[in-house]
Amino acid sequence: MLAALSTAPAPPATVRRRLTQRTENGSILVMTTLAIHDVSGGVLAVTLADLIALLGPRTRMSSWIAAPVRAPSAPYDWFDVIGDSAGDLEALAQSGAPIAGEQLLALARSTRQIIWGGFAAYEGQAASPWLTIRFIDSSWCGIETDDAKALAGIRAHYSDVQTL
Repeated sequence: MLAALSTAPAPPATVRRRLTQRTENGSILVMTTLAIHDVSGGVLAVTLADLIALLGPRTRMSSWIAAPVRAPSAPYDWFDVIGDSAGDLEALAQSGAPIAGEQLLALARSTRQIIWGGFAAYEGQAASPWLTIRFIDSSWCGIETDDAKALAGIRAHYSDVQTL
């Protein structure tokens, strides 16, 4: 089960953070973190449904775990969603149960906004996620992955993207 996803306010664009993960065969993957700040009509212009669709079949074939994120100024975790599937997503985050990518996409399409929440995508029996998405206070979205094609797609699609 994935513990609450920890977060902090976005550091300046000049700060670069790279995380590493060791695969089952011992190789090391470098994880890059992006922060998306695109806004439209005063609202974060990033949705989970858009990200799953944008990042292609790998996201839909993955198994996902939803989890709360740690608010930097609070001693507790947050998971807050607005929309028809809010209750289902909140129950999923509380249970820590995995959900298929296609099912998560269906729930994501029924949300208007994710204010706080984290989502981690796993392939097969992998112990570590290949992709983590965090929505932070409805003001930015963090993406962490080792997938160069996914990173390029995000940078091409969104206009206000910083590498952390």
